[in-house]
Amino acid sequence: MTPELVAVLNARAIGRVLRDSRGWLTFVYAEDWRETRGAYPLSLSMPLAASEHGHRPVEAFLWNLLPDNEAVLTRWAQRFHVSARNPFALLSHVGEDCAGAVQFVRPDRLDTVIGEGPSTVEWLDERGVGERLRALREDHAAWRIPREERTRSRGRGAGVAVGAILTR
Repeated sequence: MTPELVAVLNARAIGRVLRDSRGWLTFVYAEDWRETRGAYPLSLSMPLAASEHGHRPVEAFLWNLLPDNEAVLTRWAQRFHVSARNPFALLSHVGEDCAGAVQFVRPDRLDTVIGEGPSTVEWLDERGVGERLRALREDHAAWRIPREERTRSRGRGAGVAVGAILTR
């Protein structure tokens, strides 16, 4: 597992999460982000006034990006062969599709992710909706489609979020 993840907002690298050999996390803002007019912190507990933030606020922030569902975390941990109690390890695999605007990207994927531009919507027909709902009824932790199971979509991240709009 890479000892670093790049924080990306709107196709721009704004900082890095670093993991040392003991598993302690540090977040370091990119200096050009801190100097950008209109820049904002990832979290109020990690203000831009300091370029570097330690383990406690970083770990808490990362946990808040992950689902509050032990079954989902356990499933992901098994799929990716990491600990379900390690937010850095989990985000190394699903961080390109976090809740909210931020992405956490492995350095080897950074150029690809930044070069993709805005994500696209992949519309489901009635059959596709039915398939997703059946999968969710069978397994409540199946609310994401892992990259290797996606056939029509370009590889933006480790999964795809599903939203629904009912039209009549």
